[in-house]
Amino acid sequence: MVFNVTQKEGVLKFETLLNTMLYTLGEDEIPTVTTLTSSTLKLVLGKNYQRQVVVKNIENDPLTVETTPAQRACRFSYENDNGLYPLYSYSTCTVLCRKREQMKLCGCTDHFMIGSDESKMCNASGLLCLHRHFSQLTTLKPRWAGRRPGLVCDCLPSCDETEITIIKDAVTSAGRARKKRIAVELKMAYLPTERFKRNVVRSRLDLVVSIGGAAGLFVGASLLSFVELIFFFTIRLLDNIYLEKRKKKEKTTVRNMKTFQPAMPRSTMRFYSQRSNLITFRP
Repeated sequence: MVFNVTQKEGVLKFETLLNTMLYTLGEDEIPTVTTLTSSTLKLVLGKNYQRQVVVKNIENDPLTVETTPAQRACRFSYENDNGLYPLYSYSTCTVLCRKREQMKLCGCTDHFMIGSDESKMCNASGLLCLHRHFSQLTTLKPRWAGRRPGLVCDCLPSCDETEITIIKDAVTSAGRARKKRIAVELKMAYLPTERFKRNVVRSRLDLVVSIGGAAGLFVGASLLSFVELIFFFTIRLLDNIYLEKRKKKEKTTVRNMKTFQPAMPRSTMRFYSQRSNLITFRP
């Protein structure tokens, strides 16, 4: 099953003992009633089937995870909000959409709907209601389709989806000894020659650089100028307020010291006489 430059033949062979349906889907998709007919193959006993396919993968830029689903128009497998399955894919989203529509139209779900309690499964009258709305519940349509019957599901595609194209289907009759068996062979026609890549045109860093370039061109400012502006109105402003309060407090202290300065004691008062060149002290 390994298919690369060294081993140029990737083949999956198996046999079945019952008539069954073969689905050729990506690893994150599930079979549903809305699966394309080209992706299915009905297997009948006594036949040999061979299907050749070609795979195209999608590669995502590492910065894609930083964007929202609305911006990139897809969802990753872990972005599964209230989903019926552990991982998200377009087909699992349509199953959830169909379940909600069944509850809206008939108040119950069919017995094969995943995640349904027995109390929500339809009885005879509920099954009759589902049959009455069969064309609406088994068809998908876009929102602009108007009154055409079908479901309107706002489901985004998977970001890691794989596009599988059917190249050739071959059916041959088996011998009499193998009338009760079905031989199936899935084969890669050739190595992938194309790959889709989802790139982020402008990241957050590019946005900052663009704003800085525009500001430098029209205003003469840079990113450092915005940082200095924030510094001036925060740290610098608080520092100036603190220094102003400190100066007022120092002036008040000096004024109080001048007001309450004690007088010199009388016992130390002295008088100087120029005539007698004597110093006398008075008590």
